[in-house]
Amino acid sequence: MLVGKFLDDLPLHRQADRIGRAGVRVAASTLGDWVTRSATLLRPLYQLMLDRVCACPVIWSDDTRSRFAKSGDRVMPHGHFWVAIGDATAPYTAVHFTTGYDAAAGPEQFLRGFRGYVHADCLS
Repeated sequence: MLVGKFLDDLPLHRQADRIGRAGVRVAASTLGDWVTRSATLLRPLYQLMLDRVCACPVIWSDDTRSRFAKSGDRVMPHGHFWVAIGDATAPYTAVHFTTGYDAAAGPEQFLRGFRGYVHADCLS
């Protein structure tokens, strides 16, 4: 289900339809709960990858603006994905999401403890 969503770009409601054709009824909201629980279970792996990226002497970083759903709001606000990519010794990509666009919530939080060089665009 996670591979379908994140690698194959298959939305959860379409996955629910696909599963339904096999004779099993599952709500898209149930699949959404599974995504949330999977994120919780995978948190230690994410933290290990981020720690290894932050141990590199040089990392590459950028941010990408994206809309997100906020409960109760009709308009989807913008948030930001902050990305850090390690070198050959830690070939991982770690991503941090914030609902704002400031250094305190983004890179200062995300890369806390990093000492080295960051290749990035001109965001101050």
